[in-house]
Amino acid sequence: MAVVVVVVVVVAVAVAVVVVDVIVVVVVVVAILHAGILTARIDSTQVVSSGAVSAGTALTVSRYGVTTGFGTFVASAGVAHTVDTFGTAYKTAEYTLHLEETTNSQTEKVLVMQNGTTAFSNEYAVMYNGNLLVSIGATLASGTVKLEVTPRSGISGLTTYRFTRETMN
Repeated sequence: MAVVVVVVVVVAVAVAVVVVDVIVVVVVVVAILHAGILTARIDSTQVVSSGAVSAGTALTVSRYGVTTGFGTFVASAGVAHTVDTFGTAYKTAEYTLHLEETTNSQTEKVLVMQNGTTAFSNEYAVMYNGNLLVSIGATLASGTVKLEVTPRSGISGLTTYRFTRETMN
């Protein structure tokens, strides 16, 4: 009986050591990826390439990509401004945008899809403080999808924006 207990304890300790080792490796890899020291391209269930990258490099996981951007424009009611573009290799994109102008701010999501000839878009989860700043839509011309913001009536002046874009092909 004592031998069985000892064997069970030894096996339990061995399993615990392996689990701890795996957790430590996962934590270290996540920390390295988060720090921007290493990036990996994952295809299905295997890593097919990896390497060092500089901060700000877009993350692409096989058919998916995440991009960020920011900028400014001088708002004039009814005049569209392009805030981002992507090629028709991507079928869909989901944006999260934040815009600010003087004391007004707006945050929302926009879903964009394209079929090679036309871009379609839908604004949702729209939140704002002060006045609603812009309406957002997408166009497609010459193989490029453009995300455009159009200031609403009464909105003018320097406007800043930032966004994240998740794409899928």
